[in-house]
Amino acid sequence: MRELSEVIKEKKVAKTKILKQYNFPKNSRAVILNLISDENLKNFVTSACEEIGASVIESLENFDKNLLIGADAIVSEKIEKNSEFEEIFEQAVTPIFPSASHYDFEEFNPMKFEGNAFLFHENKPFQIFEKICRMLENLNYVGDRRMLIKNLLEFSVNQK
Repeated sequence: MRELSEVIKEKKVAKTKILKQYNFPKNSRAVILNLISDENLKNFVTSACEEIGASVIESLENFDKNLLIGADAIVSEKIEKNSEFEEIFEQAVTPIFPSASHYDFEEFNPMKFEGNAFLFHENKPFQIFEKICRMLENLNYVGDRRMLIKNLLEFSVNQK
């Protein structure tokens, strides 16, 4: 498994590059990959995230895969095993996904130092947005952020 402190440094450097490349504000709260396929839901999530100071990338088509590690979270309402998601998980990008998926994600609980994702039960705009807000709240605390990244790294190792 990669060294946690090195991954955190890599995430910071790559995030700075993403912000510059996409002309996002330097003080952006987070970089979120919005891969929701339903256009209405995708538009809602993008607008809501931008309103609270998060920067959103809506497609990986032209995205430099070397910068994946700089993203803070990925949001999608459909999860397929053996898809592009596994490459993203390896970069310690926090999943905001449906609770029913092909992966054994666990809701992040900073009080117990457990979990690796923020899970919603239905594909409803406010459920998804609530999980994004919880993720952003946890990113504010260095200890929570470190624990989440550590848990994601362990998860990706166990998926292989």
